[in-house]
Amino acid sequence: FGSCQRAGIASPSAAMAPSWVPCVLSVLIGAWGPVRTVADAPAAKTLAEMLAKIESGEFANNFFDGEVIKKGPKNDEEAVAGCLLDKVGAIVDEGGVANFVNDLQVDLAACCTKG
Repeated sequence: FGSCQRAGIASPSAAMAPSWVPCVLSVLIGAWGPVRTVADAPAAKTLAEMLAKIESGEFANNFFDGEVIKKGPKNDEEAVAGCLLDKVGAIVDEGGVANFVNDLQVDLAACCTKG
């Protein structure tokens, strides 16, 4: 993930999530392109903007640890890992990018609200 640091990708979420999470999410969110289906209001263009909208209450904080960590997460870092794994499952198993990219973007940003 050094390439993201070299590219200067940073966000205010860095204090809330492991250092590589904002970079990965910025790349994923930026790579998805236009929204195809919408249940949530349209997601912000950047992770930093989306986090600000969640923090302001404009968007609900949809944080969900995915219940994928055996015996539950022991701390916020494990909860964030579970949240990200849940979104990977949504992408792989449910076709999230093709079927509900906007909701996925909103939910992925919520994964950065802990830690």
